[in-house]
Amino acid sequence: MGLAAMRKTPVSPPAARALPPFADHLDLMFGTGERAIKTPDPDPDKGQDHVEVWRHIDGNQRYFRKRFLQSKKLGVDFRYWTHREFTLLNELQSRELRHVQQYRGIRDLRLEGKQLETWDAGPDGDQWQQVPVARNGARLPHLFMDCAHWFGLARWLLAALEEVHALGFVHVDLKGDNFCLPAHRLREAADGYPAWIQPRWEELRLIDFAFSVWEDCARLSPDKPLPIGESTLRYQSRQLLAALAAGSSPAPDLGPTRGLDWRVDLFGLGFVLKQILSEVERRCFPEDSNWGWTAERAKRARRLIDDLQGWDQEWERRKRAAPVERPHGALIADLDRLLGEGDLAGSLANGWEIVRDPKWRPQDPGVRTPPTVPAPRRRERNDALPPDALSGMQKLKAIAKKTLSALIPRTEADRCRAAAEQGDADAQCNLGLMYANGRGAKQDDAEAVKWFRKAAEQGNAFAQFKLGRMYANGRGVQQDEAEAVKWYRHAAEQGYGAAPQPHLGKWYRKAAEQGYADAQFSLGWMYQDGRGVQQDDAEAVKWYRQAAEQGNADAQNNLGRMYEEGRGVCTKSLARAVKWYRKAAEQGYADAQQNLRRLGR
Repeated sequence: MGLAAMRKTPVSPPAARALPPFADHLDLMFGTGERAIKTPDPDPDKGQDHVEVWRHIDGNQRYFRKRFLQSKKLGVDFRYWTHREFTLLNELQSRELRHVQQYRGIRDLRLEGKQLETWDAGPDGDQWQQVPVARNGARLPHLFMDCAHWFGLARWLLAALEEVHALGFVHVDLKGDNFCLPAHRLREAADGYPAWIQPRWEELRLIDFAFSVWEDCARLSPDKPLPIGESTLRYQSRQLLAALAAGSSPAPDLGPTRGLDWRVDLFGLGFVLKQILSEVERRCFPEDSNWGWTAERAKRARRLIDDLQGWDQEWERRKRAAPVERPHGALIADLDRLLGEGDLAGSLANGWEIVRDPKWRPQDPGVRTPPTVPAPRRRERNDALPPDALSGMQKLKAIAKKTLSALIPRTEADRCRAAAEQGDADAQCNLGLMYANGRGAKQDDAEAVKWFRKAAEQGNAFAQFKLGRMYANGRGVQQDEAEAVKWYRHAAEQGYGAAPQPHLGKWYRKAAEQGYADAQFSLGWMYQDGRGVQQDDAEAVKWYRQAAEQGNADAQNNLGRMYEEGRGVCTKSLARAVKWYRKAAEQGYADAQQNLRRLGR
């Protein structure tokens, strides 16, 4: 094909027709028209510009074209990774694996690089988590919040990982948007998209393998370390972060990356499941027998997450190679026994109605699953100009910069540390937040705990709340719910009216002002669920009420539920339940809005 003809060949399909938000989301998941899925931002300074993905149609089958680009923003040519993903998919497909995305081919666009073509594997995990569903008139925000489907997701993702891990293959970047789960379309709605769906678990597939590691079949090139940056959300294991740091240093060492093993992916799976379980635990369980959740099943879910992510803690302590015997089989067998229980098996066998909510708005995907952040260009040792190449003005600027950096702290974290090390509790709390959130400092949970503890021991209520949260989630410390309760109580008992904290910036001050109510809500939730304390509905109501009166929507909704069910209150009262549901609903709290609709209010 000549250059002129090639330029006339359409590379990208036409833009998708305009649709209302929810219909557009369903089109993204189930649509049959050609559309852009991911394209570079026109202004590379404002968005990522390293990859594009388009949906195409071949007869009755959908497929996707994907290619990595030369990023102007980052100064990195990512096009090499398109062919690498093809190589990995080709090798995986030759082994006839059940849970791996199937490739269709690869197109060479010459000047524009290669495009990888893969057959549609179904909606991804993040897309499913934005679809409200219902069964027998009772609604859930998404189907994975059902107990059977939560454990089903764990079971089939483990099966998919066991399949590739047996080959020595490590996905590396496992998260909610890197696996797909197709569904049976049980009935079609008037808009042409499914009205009822049922997951096809056996066809769950892993996708997006460009940055995977499989040294036996696709050895990493010494001059091309994995171009993945560190995320501010903790879906990347310590083992992976250490490998990425070694690979992106001025003198790259790919040894740690080549040594990555299945523990990295189990940590990622634990992250996916923990996010959903946190969503389940944060909300009052709906009716219909709590969608299969019981206190014992919730404990089993938390133990499973601990089992999955505990391997990374073991690596951190000992820095040893992974055991030859993988835990996948035993975990799958245990999940199969659980999913064989009558009510859970019945739930998996039944479909779900897709709730077409006119008020639905798409959630920012970064809230649920962090995007894969491409790493910027490495600074090589020979990148810097020799001193004799600098002009006199450049030399003067360099001297001034060096002098100023010696006189004043370089970052907000440095300024905060200076005050924190002198014992300022507010600065200690601020520094802990920086480390916890990765804002102004490299994300480090252990360092966050250190500074939260120093501030908490001086009576800083917000630091006490954050320290309790770290213990509750096992971030930077061994998970300890009793210790979490202790610090929640310290913060909750200080109440909302504590003095302002002058050293906190605007963003942190706003968070601090909400911290005490959050601590009260968290303490109420611990009492309601019997986590770290003896279960006590009356004590839960006490703390929910204090948080609710300060405007905490979670607490308002939960307090409404306690009144509706007559738990921990003197008198069951539908009127008071409606009062608190309405207060939460007026803040846009979706569950409270659903509770009001359910009660006909």
